[in-house]
Amino acid sequence: MKRFLLFMVGLILTVAILWWADFGKIYRNILSFDYVLVIEACLLQVITIILLNIQWYTISIQMGEKIPFKRILNINMAGTFTESITPSVKAGGELAKIIMLKNEIGLSGSKATAIVGVQKVVSFISFLALNLISIFWFLTTTNIDKPYITRIIIISFIALILIFGFIIIIMVYPNIINFLLKIISMKDERKQKVSENISKFSNSFRSAIKDKKLLISQLLLSLVIWEFFAIKAYFIAKGLNLDIGFISISVITYLTYMVGMLPLLPGGAGTFEGSMMLFLIPLGVSSDKGMSLAIVFRFVTFWFVFITSALYLGIRYIYNIIKKVKYTKYST
Repeated sequence: MKRFLLFMVGLILTVAILWWADFGKIYRNILSFDYVLVIEACLLQVITIILLNIQWYTISIQMGEKIPFKRILNINMAGTFTESITPSVKAGGELAKIIMLKNEIGLSGSKATAIVGVQKVVSFISFLALNLISIFWFLTTTNIDKPYITRIIIISFIALILIFGFIIIIMVYPNIINFLLKIISMKDERKQKVSENISKFSNSFRSAIKDKKLLISQLLLSLVIWEFFAIKAYFIAKGLNLDIGFISISVITYLTYMVGMLPLLPGGAGTFEGSMMLFLIPLGVSSDKGMSLAIVFRFVTFWFVFITSALYLGIRYIYNIIKKVKYTKYST
Protein backbone atom coordinates (compact mmCIF):
# COMPACT_ATOMS: atom_id res chain seq x y z
CA MET A 1 0.00 0.00 0.00
CA LYS A 2 2.85 2.36 0.90
CA ARG A 3 4.62 1.63 -2.41
CA PHE A 4 1.40 2.24 -4.31
CA LEU A 5 0.91 5.60 -2.57
CA LEU A 6 4.54 6.59 -3.30
CA PHE A 7 4.04 5.58 -6.94
CA MET A 8 0.88 7.70 -7.15
CA VAL A 9 2.69 10.68 -5.58
CA GLY A 10 5.45 10.31 -8.18
CA LEU A 11 2.89 10.03 -10.99
CA ILE A 12 0.98 13.13 -9.83
CA LEU A 13 4.25 15.08 -9.45
CA THR A 14 5.34 14.08 -12.97
CA VAL A 15 1.98 15.09 -14.47
CA ALA A 16 2.12 18.44 -12.60
CA ILE A 17 5.62 19.15 -14.00
CA LEU A 18 4.49 18.15 -17.51
CA TRP A 19 1.52 20.52 -17.24
CA TRP A 20 3.76 23.37 -16.04
CA ALA A 21 6.30 22.81 -18.85
CA ASP A 22 3.58 22.84 -21.58
CA PHE A 23 2.60 19.28 -22.41
CA GLY A 24 1.67 20.19 -26.03
CA LYS A 25 5.19 21.42 -26.86
CA ILE A 26 6.78 18.43 -25.10
CA TYR A 27 4.60 16.07 -27.15
CA ARG A 28 5.66 17.74 -30.41
CA ASN A 29 9.35 17.73 -29.37
CA ILE A 30 9.26 14.00 -28.69
CA LEU A 31 7.39 13.26 -31.95
CA SER A 32 10.07 15.12 -33.94
CA PHE A 33 12.91 13.25 -32.19
CA ASP A 34 15.32 11.18 -34.27
CA TYR A 35 14.52 7.70 -32.96
CA VAL A 36 17.73 6.23 -34.37
CA LEU A 37 19.46 8.19 -31.62
CA VAL A 38 17.13 6.61 -29.02
CA ILE A 39 18.13 3.16 -30.28
CA GLU A 40 21.80 4.15 -30.10
CA ALA A 41 21.29 5.50 -26.57
CA CYS A 42 19.59 2.21 -25.58
CA LEU A 43 22.58 0.30 -26.97
CA LEU A 44 24.86 2.49 -24.84
CA GLN A 45 22.63 1.58 -21.87
CA VAL A 46 23.14 -2.12 -22.64
CA ILE A 47 26.92 -1.49 -22.61
CA THR A 48 26.48 0.25 -19.24
CA ILE A 49 24.65 -2.81 -17.86
CA ILE A 50 27.44 -5.10 -19.14
CA LEU A 51 30.11 -2.85 -17.56
CA LEU A 52 28.27 -2.96 -14.22
CA ASN A 53 28.22 -6.75 -14.37
CA ILE A 54 31.92 -6.82 -15.27
CA GLN A 55 32.56 -4.64 -12.21
CA TRP A 56 30.67 -7.08 -9.98
CA TYR A 57 32.45 -10.03 -11.57
CA THR A 58 35.95 -8.54 -11.07
CA ILE A 59 35.17 -7.42 -7.49
CA SER A 60 34.02 -10.93 -6.56
CA ILE A 61 37.20 -12.44 -8.09
CA GLN A 62 39.43 -9.91 -6.31
CA MET A 63 37.66 -10.87 -3.05
CA GLY A 64 38.38 -14.57 -3.61
CA GLU A 65 34.95 -15.62 -4.92
CA LYS A 66 34.87 -16.67 -8.58
CA ILE A 67 31.16 -16.44 -9.43
CA PRO A 68 30.15 -17.34 -13.03
CA PHE A 69 29.31 -14.22 -15.08
CA LYS A 70 25.88 -15.64 -15.98
CA ARG A 71 24.93 -15.94 -12.30
CA ILE A 72 26.22 -12.42 -11.63
CA LEU A 73 23.96 -11.22 -14.46
CA ASN A 74 20.96 -13.08 -12.99
CA ILE A 75 21.47 -11.46 -9.59
CA ASN A 76 22.01 -7.98 -11.00
CA MET A 77 18.91 -8.14 -13.19
CA ALA A 78 16.81 -9.19 -10.18
CA GLY A 79 18.38 -6.37 -8.14
CA THR A 80 17.75 -3.86 -10.94
CA PHE A 81 14.09 -4.86 -11.12
CA THR A 82 13.73 -4.53 -7.32
CA GLU A 83 15.44 -1.14 -7.09
CA SER A 84 13.23 0.20 -9.90
CA ILE A 85 10.12 -0.28 -7.78
CA THR A 86 11.56 0.89 -4.44
CA PRO A 87 12.55 4.40 -3.26
CA SER A 88 15.93 5.68 -4.45
CA VAL A 89 19.54 5.22 -3.32
CA LYS A 90 18.92 1.66 -4.58
CA ALA A 91 18.75 0.20 -1.06
CA GLY A 92 16.01 -2.29 -2.00
CA GLY A 93 18.00 -3.60 -4.97
CA GLU A 94 21.20 -3.97 -2.93
CA LEU A 95 19.36 -5.97 -0.26
CA ALA A 96 17.93 -8.27 -2.94
CA LYS A 97 21.45 -8.81 -4.34
CA ILE A 98 22.83 -9.70 -0.88
CA ILE A 99 20.02 -12.22 -0.29
CA MET A 100 20.57 -13.82 -3.71
CA LEU A 101 24.35 -14.01 -3.20
CA LYS A 102 23.65 -15.88 0.05
CA ASN A 103 20.85 -18.16 -1.18
CA GLU A 104 21.90 -18.87 -4.78
CA ILE A 105 25.71 -18.68 -4.59
CA GLY A 106 26.12 -19.86 -0.99
CA LEU A 107 28.25 -16.96 0.24
CA SER A 108 28.25 -15.98 3.91
CA GLY A 109 26.19 -12.92 4.82
CA SER A 110 29.30 -10.87 5.61
CA LYS A 111 31.04 -11.78 2.29
CA ALA A 112 27.87 -11.12 0.26
CA THR A 113 27.41 -7.75 1.95
CA ALA A 114 31.09 -6.90 1.49
CA ILE A 115 30.93 -7.56 -2.30
CA VAL A 116 27.79 -5.42 -2.63
CA GLY A 117 29.28 -2.82 -0.26
CA VAL A 118 32.59 -2.46 -2.14
CA GLN A 119 30.80 -1.95 -5.48
CA LYS A 120 28.43 0.54 -3.85
CA VAL A 121 31.19 2.51 -2.13
CA VAL A 122 33.51 2.81 -5.16
CA SER A 123 30.55 3.91 -7.28
CA PHE A 124 29.53 6.39 -4.57
CA ILE A 125 33.06 7.85 -4.29
CA SER A 126 33.26 8.36 -8.07
CA PHE A 127 29.78 9.87 -8.08
CA LEU A 128 30.61 12.27 -5.23
CA ALA A 129 33.80 13.42 -6.99
CA LEU A 130 31.90 14.04 -10.24
CA ASN A 131 29.21 15.93 -8.35
CA LEU A 132 31.72 18.06 -6.47
CA ILE A 133 33.25 19.15 -9.80
CA SER A 134 29.78 19.59 -11.32
CA ILE A 135 28.56 21.79 -8.46
CA PHE A 136 31.65 24.02 -8.71
CA TRP A 137 31.25 24.32 -12.50
CA PHE A 138 27.49 24.95 -12.34
CA LEU A 139 27.64 27.61 -9.58
CA THR A 140 30.62 29.47 -11.08
CA THR A 141 29.77 29.46 -14.80
CA THR A 142 25.97 29.75 -15.00
CA ASN A 143 23.72 32.70 -14.29
CA ILE A 144 21.29 31.34 -11.69
CA ASP A 145 18.49 33.86 -11.13
CA LYS A 146 16.43 31.47 -9.02
CA PRO A 147 18.02 31.02 -5.54
CA TYR A 148 16.01 27.85 -4.84
CA ILE A 149 17.99 26.01 -7.55
CA THR A 150 21.20 26.64 -5.59
CA ARG A 151 19.48 25.53 -2.37
CA ILE A 152 18.27 22.29 -4.00
CA ILE A 153 21.84 21.51 -5.13
CA ILE A 154 23.46 22.27 -1.75
CA ILE A 155 20.81 20.42 0.31
CA SER A 156 20.97 17.38 -2.00
CA PHE A 157 24.78 17.26 -1.80
CA ILE A 158 24.70 17.51 2.02
CA ALA A 159 22.11 14.70 2.13
CA LEU A 160 24.32 12.59 -0.12
CA ILE A 161 27.37 13.24 2.10
CA LEU A 162 25.34 12.19 5.18
CA ILE A 163 24.20 8.96 3.49
CA PHE A 164 27.77 8.22 2.40
CA GLY A 165 29.05 8.99 5.92
CA PHE A 166 26.53 6.57 7.41
CA ILE A 167 27.65 3.82 5.00
CA ILE A 168 31.32 4.45 5.87
CA ILE A 169 30.57 4.33 9.62
CA ILE A 170 28.90 0.92 9.22
CA MET A 171 31.80 -0.39 7.16
CA VAL A 172 34.84 1.13 8.88
CA TYR A 173 33.70 1.95 12.42
CA PRO A 174 31.32 -0.86 13.47
CA ASN A 175 31.92 -0.01 17.16
CA ILE A 176 29.77 3.10 16.74
CA ILE A 177 26.89 0.93 15.55
CA ASN A 178 27.49 -1.45 18.48
CA PHE A 179 27.31 1.55 20.84
CA LEU A 180 24.00 2.63 19.27
CA LEU A 181 22.65 -0.91 19.61
CA LYS A 182 23.12 -0.68 23.37
CA ILE A 183 20.68 2.23 23.64
CA ILE A 184 18.14 0.86 21.14
CA SER A 185 15.22 -1.16 22.44
CA MET A 186 15.73 -4.64 20.98
CA LYS A 187 15.99 -8.22 22.22
CA ASP A 188 19.53 -9.09 23.42
CA GLU A 189 19.76 -12.11 21.08
CA ARG A 190 18.89 -9.94 18.08
CA LYS A 191 21.37 -7.24 19.18
CA GLN A 192 24.12 -9.84 19.40
CA LYS A 193 23.29 -11.24 15.96
CA VAL A 194 23.28 -7.76 14.36
CA SER A 195 26.55 -6.88 16.12
CA GLU A 196 28.26 -10.11 14.93
CA ASN A 197 27.11 -9.64 11.33
CA ILE A 198 28.28 -6.01 11.25
CA SER A 199 31.65 -7.01 12.71
CA LYS A 200 32.14 -9.82 10.14
CA PHE A 201 31.06 -7.54 7.31
CA SER A 202 33.39 -4.76 8.47
CA ASN A 203 36.36 -7.15 8.58
CA SER A 204 35.61 -8.46 5.06
CA PHE A 205 35.19 -4.94 3.71
CA ARG A 206 38.39 -3.55 5.28
CA SER A 207 40.31 -6.55 4.00
CA ALA A 208 38.99 -5.88 0.47
CA ILE A 209 39.84 -2.16 0.35
CA LYS A 210 43.39 -2.82 1.58
CA ASP A 211 44.04 -4.07 -1.95
CA LYS A 212 44.96 -0.74 -3.59
CA LYS A 213 44.95 -2.33 -7.05
CA LEU A 214 41.33 -3.40 -6.55
CA LEU A 215 40.32 0.00 -5.22
CA ILE A 216 41.96 2.08 -7.99
CA SER A 217 40.85 -0.19 -10.86
CA GLN A 218 37.27 -0.24 -9.58
CA LEU A 219 37.22 3.55 -9.06
CA LEU A 220 38.35 4.03 -12.67
CA LEU A 221 35.73 1.56 -13.91
CA SER A 222 33.04 3.42 -11.93
CA LEU A 223 34.10 6.71 -13.55
CA VAL A 224 33.78 5.09 -16.99
CA ILE A 225 30.31 3.75 -16.11
CA TRP A 226 29.15 7.19 -14.89
CA GLU A 227 30.65 8.77 -18.03
CA PHE A 228 28.37 6.60 -20.15
CA PHE A 229 25.34 8.31 -18.58
CA ALA A 230 26.64 11.70 -19.73
CA ILE A 231 27.28 10.34 -23.25
CA LYS A 232 23.69 9.07 -23.46
CA ALA A 233 22.36 12.46 -22.34
CA TYR A 234 24.53 14.17 -24.98
CA PHE A 235 23.15 11.86 -27.71
CA ILE A 236 19.58 12.66 -26.68
CA ALA A 237 20.29 16.42 -26.48
CA LYS A 238 21.57 16.29 -30.06
CA GLY A 239 18.38 14.45 -31.07
CA LEU A 240 16.37 17.39 -29.71
CA ASN A 241 18.66 19.89 -31.53
CA LEU A 242 19.76 21.44 -28.23
CA ASP A 243 22.78 23.71 -28.53
CA ILE A 244 24.53 22.45 -25.41
CA GLY A 245 28.11 21.23 -24.99
CA PHE A 246 29.24 17.86 -23.64
CA ILE A 247 30.63 19.31 -20.37
CA SER A 248 27.39 21.20 -19.71
CA ILE A 249 25.18 18.15 -20.32
CA SER A 250 27.54 16.01 -18.17
CA VAL A 251 27.20 18.47 -15.26
CA ILE A 252 23.39 18.52 -15.59
CA THR A 253 23.28 14.71 -15.73
CA TYR A 254 25.28 14.24 -12.51
CA LEU A 255 23.42 16.98 -10.62
CA THR A 256 20.10 15.47 -11.68
CA TYR A 257 21.13 12.02 -10.50
CA MET A 258 22.28 13.54 -7.20
CA VAL A 259 18.80 14.94 -6.54
CA GLY A 260 17.04 11.89 -7.98
CA MET A 261 19.00 9.48 -5.76
CA LEU A 262 17.55 10.89 -2.56
CA PRO A 263 15.20 8.32 -0.99
CA LEU A 264 11.91 9.99 -1.74
CA LEU A 265 9.99 8.12 -4.43
CA PRO A 266 10.40 4.83 -6.36
CA GLY A 267 13.14 5.36 -8.94
CA GLY A 268 13.22 9.08 -8.09
CA ALA A 269 9.98 9.48 -10.09
CA GLY A 270 9.08 13.13 -10.67
CA THR A 271 12.07 14.57 -8.82
CA PHE A 272 14.47 13.36 -11.55
CA GLU A 273 12.52 14.91 -14.45
CA GLY A 274 11.80 18.15 -12.57
CA SER A 275 15.44 18.55 -11.47
CA MET A 276 16.86 18.06 -14.97
CA MET A 277 14.44 20.62 -16.37
CA LEU A 278 15.27 23.16 -13.62
CA PHE A 279 19.06 22.76 -14.05
CA LEU A 280 18.80 23.21 -17.83
CA ILE A 281 16.92 26.54 -17.59
CA PRO A 282 20.02 28.58 -16.45
CA LEU A 283 21.82 27.19 -19.53
CA GLY A 284 19.23 28.81 -21.80
CA VAL A 285 17.16 25.66 -22.48
CA SER A 286 13.39 26.21 -22.50
CA SER A 287 11.29 24.26 -19.96
CA ASP A 288 9.54 22.18 -22.66
CA LYS A 289 12.86 21.22 -24.32
CA GLY A 290 14.38 20.48 -20.91
CA MET A 291 11.44 18.26 -19.95
CA SER A 292 11.57 16.50 -23.34
CA LEU A 293 15.25 15.70 -22.75
CA ALA A 294 14.45 14.45 -19.23
CA ILE A 295 11.64 12.18 -20.47
CA VAL A 296 13.67 10.57 -23.28
CA PHE A 297 16.75 10.22 -21.05
CA ARG A 298 14.57 8.73 -18.33
CA PHE A 299 13.12 6.23 -20.79
CA VAL A 300 16.61 5.07 -21.82
CA THR A 301 18.18 4.88 -18.34
CA PHE A 302 15.19 3.80 -16.24
CA TRP A 303 12.16 2.47 -18.14
CA PHE A 304 14.23 0.64 -20.77
CA VAL A 305 16.30 -0.95 -17.98
CA PHE A 306 13.17 -1.78 -15.96
CA ILE A 307 11.46 -3.40 -18.98
CA THR A 308 14.65 -5.28 -19.95
CA SER A 309 15.14 -6.66 -16.42
CA ALA A 310 11.44 -7.64 -16.18
CA LEU A 311 11.60 -9.45 -19.55
CA TYR A 312 14.88 -11.13 -18.59
CA LEU A 313 13.43 -12.41 -15.30
CA GLY A 314 10.16 -13.46 -16.97
CA ILE A 315 11.95 -15.44 -19.72
CA ARG A 316 14.27 -17.03 -17.15
CA TYR A 317 11.28 -18.02 -14.99
CA ILE A 318 9.49 -19.64 -17.94
CA TYR A 319 12.72 -21.37 -19.05
CA ASN A 320 13.19 -22.83 -15.55
CA ILE A 321 9.58 -24.11 -15.50
CA ILE A 322 10.00 -25.80 -18.92
CA LYS A 323 13.32 -27.28 -17.79
CA LYS A 324 11.70 -28.61 -14.58
CA VAL A 325 8.76 -30.13 -16.49
CA LYS A 326 11.14 -31.86 -18.94
CA TYR A 327 13.25 -33.18 -16.08
CA THR A 328 10.15 -34.53 -14.28
CA LYS A 329 8.89 -36.13 -17.51
CA TYR A 330 12.13 -37.96 -18.31
CA SER A 331 12.85 -38.99 -14.71
CA THR A 332 9.48 -40.75 -14.22
